[in-house]
Amino acid sequence: MTPEELYQQAGGDYAEAKMRLMNDSMISRFVVKFLDDPTFAQLKEGWDAQDAGVIGTASHTLKGVAGNLALSTLYQSSMELCEMYRNGAPDDLDLAKATYERVCADHERAFAAISAFRDQQ
Repeated sequence: MTPEELYQQAGGDYAEAKMRLMNDSMISRFVVKFLDDPTFAQLKEGWDAQDAGVIGTASHTLKGVAGNLALSTLYQSSMELCEMYRNGAPDDLDLAKATYERVCADHERAFAAISAFRDQQ
């Protein structure tokens, strides 16, 4: 799998990743570090505890990680969740739950693609 194919499967923007990280070697080096990032686990723990502070902080961090790696789909959903929790728990908890579930699906998509990419290296 090429880095470009990885980004297609992960819901990312390969052109943006190449612009940020300069070349495929750097993309390959940094994108696999996503697999060890603890932020999503922190988000899940915060969600399970319904801790608005942890959800806000973890979704903000996840947004940054996804943005830096040009994982566009995950960036978008985590940004939406982050905005919902910017000032504490949101009023519309059903919308928050749907957004959280989208973050989970987007994370799984990126994680699976990056895992497959790493395993082929």
